[in-house]
Amino acid sequence: MLNLLKYPAFLLALPFVLLTATPSLAADTAAAVSIVQAWSPATPPGAETGAAYFTINNRSGAADVILGANSAVATEASVHEMKMAGGMMQMRAVPKLSLAPKASVTFSPHGYHVMLTGLKKPLKEGDHFKLALQLQHAGAVEVDVVVEGLGASQFTGPAK
Repeated sequence: MLNLLKYPAFLLALPFVLLTATPSLAADTAAAVSIVQAWSPATPPGAETGAAYFTINNRSGAADVILGANSAVATEASVHEMKMAGGMMQMRAVPKLSLAPKASVTFSPHGYHVMLTGLKKPLKEGDHFKLALQLQHAGAVEVDVVVEGLGASQFTGPAK
């Protein structure tokens, strides 16, 4: 068995190694989740709600869970789902959305989306805003959302 008391340099270096490794591990976890092609359709003047769409990628070997969302452009942001039920399109809030390991989930106009409630001003074509998703393990993941034209139904260009 190794007697660490014979190696005082190792004992002095151990706290440094542990402290410097922790931020790297946290950064690796956050980097394992990414959001791409984030967009939102423009809203007409006076609109109180909007929506954001994107694809979220979990490159990690572990599952994660979206617990919520926030953005400075609205008083509230939350994950919702649109789906057909009994021949009618229905929308419901999704308090927690699981992300499988090594999988992606696409948020689109007729599926999952982030509902922006209490817009502080209209979303105008060409504008950008920040959106953050809170994940159980990866923490906050922020993305720049590009505002497409009024009535847009898909992402058409690269986000800045």
